[in-house]
Amino acid sequence: MRLSGILATATAVVFVLLLALGVWLYSSTHAGDFARTEDVAPGGTLHVDLELGDVAIETHDESTVEIEARSGGWPWHADFTLTREGANVRLEARSDTADGAIATAVEWLLWPFHLLQVDVRARVPRRFAATVRSAGGDVDVEGLAGDTRVETSGGRIDVEDVEGQVDAMTSGGRIEIAGVRGDVRAETSGGRIRIEDVRGSVVARTNGGSIDVREAGGSVAAETSGGRISVHFAGSPSGNLETRGGRIEVRLPSDAGVSLEASTSGGRVELDEDVSFEGESRPEHVRGAVNGGGAPLRVRTSGGGIRIETD
Repeated sequence: MRLSGILATATAVVFVLLLALGVWLYSSTHAGDFARTEDVAPGGTLHVDLELGDVAIETHDESTVEIEARSGGWPWHADFTLTREGANVRLEARSDTADGAIATAVEWLLWPFHLLQVDVRARVPRRFAATVRSAGGDVDVEGLAGDTRVETSGGRIDVEDVEGQVDAMTSGGRIEIAGVRGDVRAETSGGRIRIEDVRGSVVARTNGGSIDVREAGGSVAAETSGGRISVHFAGSPSGNLETRGGRIEVRLPSDAGVSLEASTSGGRVELDEDVSFEGESRPEHVRGAVNGGGAPLRVRTSGGGIRIETD
């Protein structure tokens, strides 16, 4: 009796998996497409609001917003809506299911998988801002001369070559940001953060990965609960660096002055021999002036060593 029950369960699982595969193959050739072009003036904002899906935004030399979107995953599909108010354009997508008894049965059997796939590609004028929200997907933004705000609950975020403020938040993926002329804020609950070439301040927080900041032109506030921190300052150094589970490495410009406080409860604080330092120095704690002092820089770790060096 027990064996027959196991066989019945295995048969049901195989059936559902085969059904899911068949639906996926069917959906890949029966996807719903959406394409629209709107004339706009530079200086507007593209708002993208998705229940689920990937988003890629790039720029072009036209005074238009071009949207190409695709959805698949029968019996689920996405209903796209595009509206314009002045120079601002809003794209929304909401999931729905096909009509009919077969679609209802398939939806009931496959609801744990929810095979809906949404992919949005947008082209906007370079002097444009963007706000993106997705409940589950990857987001890529490149080339905007405007503020950029990205929020996703289950994917990575890549932002490159932006002139304006960048806010990037994800609950389940890595964040990579490069080439920003403005302030940056990056937060993730489950991945690493890599930021490079920022001409403003940086705020980076993660609960489950490392933080790597290179060519920072302003202050840096970096905090992680589970990884190392590495910061290379290209401008005047200042900020707060803290980790509870790794090593911290800081590189300063050779002539930069800073008021430094560095402490660790799980290693040693090491100053490169080229660092001009005056103040209190113990193996686990350093406090004083580098190159005569300057803005405050606080460095603290509970689970590793600290190294301060210069270019």
